[in-house]
Amino acid sequence: MTSSSATPAKTRSARGAQLLPGPLGRVGVAAEQFRQAVVGDVGRGLRRIGSGVGTELVSRLGPYALVAMVVVAASSLYAFGAFDPNPLISMSGLAVVVKGGVLAGRFTIDPNAGTTAQSLGHLAALDLLHGKIPWWNPYEGVGAPLAGEMQSAALFPPTLLLALPSGQLLFHMLLEAVTGMATYRLLARVGVSRWIAAGGGSAFALNGTYAWFMHAPVNPIAFLPLLLLGAERARVAAEEGRAGSFGLVAVALALSVYAGFPEVAYLDGIFAVVWSALRARGLGRRALLGYARKLVAGVVVGALLAAPLLVAFGDYLPAAYLGPHAGGYDALSVPGSGVGALFFPYVAGPIFGFTPAEASGVLGSFWIDVGGYLTTTLLVLGVVALWGRRLRVLRLGLAAWVVVALGRTYGIGPFERLFDVLPLMNHVEVYRYLTPSIELACVVLACLAVDDLRRADVPSWCLGAAVVVAAGCALWTLEAGRRLLGAVGSVSESHAWILGSLAWGFGIAAVVGAAGLLLRGRLRGLVLTGLVVLDACAMFVVPELSAPRGGKIDTALVRWAETHGRTGRLFTLGGVLNPNFGSYLQVEEADVNDLPMPKSYARFIVRRLDPSTIPNHFDGTTIVVPAGGARDETETPVRALAGSLGWYEAIGVRDVVVYTGSQDAASLSALGLRRVFADRHAEVYRLPRAAPMYSAQAAGSEASPRPPASPASGSSAASGSGRTRRAVCVLSDQQVDSVNVDCRRAAVLVRRELWMAGWSATGDGHALEVRRDGVLFQSVLLGRGRTVVRFSFVPPHEGVAFWALAAGLVALAAGWGLGSRLGSRASSRRPWHQRRERRWHQRPSASSSSR
Repeated sequence: MTSSSATPAKTRSARGAQLLPGPLGRVGVAAEQFRQAVVGDVGRGLRRIGSGVGTELVSRLGPYALVAMVVVAASSLYAFGAFDPNPLISMSGLAVVVKGGVLAGRFTIDPNAGTTAQSLGHLAALDLLHGKIPWWNPYEGVGAPLAGEMQSAALFPPTLLLALPSGQLLFHMLLEAVTGMATYRLLARVGVSRWIAAGGGSAFALNGTYAWFMHAPVNPIAFLPLLLLGAERARVAAEEGRAGSFGLVAVALALSVYAGFPEVAYLDGIFAVVWSALRARGLGRRALLGYARKLVAGVVVGALLAAPLLVAFGDYLPAAYLGPHAGGYDALSVPGSGVGALFFPYVAGPIFGFTPAEASGVLGSFWIDVGGYLTTTLLVLGVVALWGRRLRVLRLGLAAWVVVALGRTYGIGPFERLFDVLPLMNHVEVYRYLTPSIELACVVLACLAVDDLRRADVPSWCLGAAVVVAAGCALWTLEAGRRLLGAVGSVSESHAWILGSLAWGFGIAAVVGAAGLLLRGRLRGLVLTGLVVLDACAMFVVPELSAPRGGKIDTALVRWAETHGRTGRLFTLGGVLNPNFGSYLQVEEADVNDLPMPKSYARFIVRRLDPSTIPNHFDGTTIVVPAGGARDETETPVRALAGSLGWYEAIGVRDVVVYTGSQDAASLSALGLRRVFADRHAEVYRLPRAAPMYSAQAAGSEASPRPPASPASGSSAASGSGRTRRAVCVLSDQQVDSVNVDCRRAAVLVRRELWMAGWSATGDGHALEVRRDGVLFQSVLLGRGRTVVRFSFVPPHEGVAFWALAAGLVALAAGWGLGSRLGSRASSRRPWHQRRERRWHQRPSASSSSR
């Protein structure tokens, strides 16, 4: 019975074939047996292939998916609309926050998240989408370079996302995902287990700098691990004697520059040099020379690829006002008390949450200067990493970098002045922008430690000892930061934050120690990695709870500004339309809050418009307080406006925007200015004799701008119509960069846009010389008749820069092709049994990973 019932389905067709007569029956049986054999083998093969493909996909794509999911989860409060980080609502002055955040304070430290990153980036994105290279911004001040300003990241490809309403959130989520994925590949390259490396990538994707900043300094962070990965690939290629393999270094460097913040890119480059030097140990002479050549080639090609932006920045610098970046940063650091929040990020409360209620100013100084934070899980595992033997030199070198960089950041011990031996350090906020490299070094050390514990390469007692050592370090930072803790404690609502921060920090460190001591093998590694990611995610989410939950933009004012503001400049008092958001709306705004900014306009502001302000904070609110002195309450921006009204008119300021019912509104009414717009949010007052964007005057006339002797004298530089006082030309169809001119005789066309080297003009297709008119503006000489004059700006040396870019692209392609060709030839010469595909997730050999 057993044999007859075991395979009835398999033999039914064969029995049917046997019923056929004679040879046909034998043929049928043979065909059925062949079918079963082939189909069975193919089916089993497809099942094996399917299983293998599934495993391979999980192996390849799983870590990337993990990083992406962690990034989305950490930003889910924003992504699903529970809180709104759009600076247009919270920073522009155009909106009223209807519903504030759950927590007090801000969701980001620096308002440049809106003032420069969003507003200027949005303008650059629109220019690019309209097929225009964003060299110039006509809406900031009296005009300023846009790409050369750098913070706009005008030529950075992800900046295109800023054209979208929620583009800034997508922009930062993309950067965080790239950061995590590049860190994952870097950790896998140095031999860390795949899923531990993915956890490390997720932790660095949610680093303290990303959590607290949303403006340009975070942009280059994504390319620091990519740069180190390029150095690792160059090292392996040098060991194997392969050509090329410098391309990733070049691309990472170029993207770091295009990202728009040269200070961070410079400091990241220094860290990359240190990493490369540490990884050079153990290479033979030939391999060492090859490694050095590849790195140098990567730097050179990267500079060529970034030449268009580097040249624009270099052309701008001689004509730029740099403010504090002109020098003096080498003597500055984060206040020493700030170290108390290094491993307990919210011991000082939410960002700026308790600053208004704290009288000493300690909290304000801390939040202004700090650049990020670490976590206690990274501290504990970083100490464990020092026991490991694999990659010993790299571990010790990274630990030394962390100590030295933290010493420089907080001005501690002999490390405070160590970075000063490097060039340009007096122009760089080292103490603020070293933090990303410190965070990455700690993540790498932590992942090496978790991998050691997973493989039992270090004894379990090391983890217990590390918890004790880490607790001692954390207590020391709290003692060193007692002044910060005292300032926080002076605010009655803050005690819960102090206790909660200490409980979380020490508590999760204890859990890390317990998990490491009680668990073994792969489970130990996964749990420890999960705790690192959990700690990073929890700290990352806290500022999101301070973002508004709802806001309402004054659309009436926006529509009015878009309709009427494009025929004359606005000036805002009291922060109604904050500086540079005119660039977002494409409305010309005389206010400025930016660095670098044009030097000629900075001087003009202080000398002619408002001596009591800071040029790069010419925002209608900022008053300079003399060192050691008290603020003069009588000195206000509206008073400066009243005393220099003619100068404002001379640079084309036509309308002044103030809050409805404010003292500034009453002051403007007292000056006799006419109100031309009002709603419940804002009022607009018109200046009577504002100079137009274009005016024509007889050749040889006095240069502009020139104010009247008094606002009421009637001798303004020009009238608001298209016909000037000495009218020799009729102007029509006035646009930002073009105008139609009909002249009776030779005349000078004055354009009230900042003059700078790089401006050119054409009249009906013929080149015109653009001259400086007075201290600020431009002019061209026109003959008799009708002319369509068009103006354009390109940095003076961009022709050479684009040739450099072409050379860089050729070198990049040549290096890639040469490396691939020689690499495939070398592979084909190896015996067949030694040939294997070198996968990106493959663990390095023992000889290479132990150096």
